[in-house]
Amino acid sequence: MLCWSAKWLGEKEVFGDRLTGTEAVEENDKRICVSIWNLLNEADIVIAHNGKRFDIPKLNTRFLLNELPPTSPYQ
Repeated sequence: MLCWSAKWLGEKEVFGDRLTGTEAVEENDKRICVSIWNLLNEADIVIAHNGKRFDIPKLNTRFLLNELPPTSPYQ
């Protein structure tokens, strides 16, 4: 994973995270996996383009590889 961005419904602020150059060279995405894991863990509903077929399965794989537990359930 290289980066992610998100926005809470009804809020104007868009936020996200990205790998540093060093993290990219080392192929170490644990820090940004933790940041999006924290966001998803707070969410009740997630809306994403192609999320069900691509984003969520890929994120869950990265969470497993980075030894993160499953997030709280969301729709």
